[in-house]
Amino acid sequence: MSGTVVFNSAPLPAGTIGFKTADGMTSSSAKIKDGQFSTDRAPLGEVLITVSTKSVAVGNPSAYVAIPERYEDPTTSELKATITAEGATDLNFALEE
Repeated sequence: MSGTVVFNSAPLPAGTIGFKTADGMTSSSAKIKDGQFSTDRAPLGEVLITVSTKSVAVGNPSAYVAIPERYEDPTTSELKATITAEGATDLNFALEE
């Protein structure tokens, strides 16, 4: 599975995207680079999505972009997806201010 993350219409330079099942029992994450991410470890089924850039502020400050904190919490991000076992899923998320 792969996809893109844009913030205010521009590719997010760096960050982490998280996938968590609605029951909270299974989760995984992938790195975002130049707006792109790829993983084969996302849980199957309906997942809640989070996006964070906080670790980038310390590890790679030149690529840091501050995004609203609501995207870091699966209960407030409002980002969701359905992951299936049928092969690659292309997920695209557009974050706004």
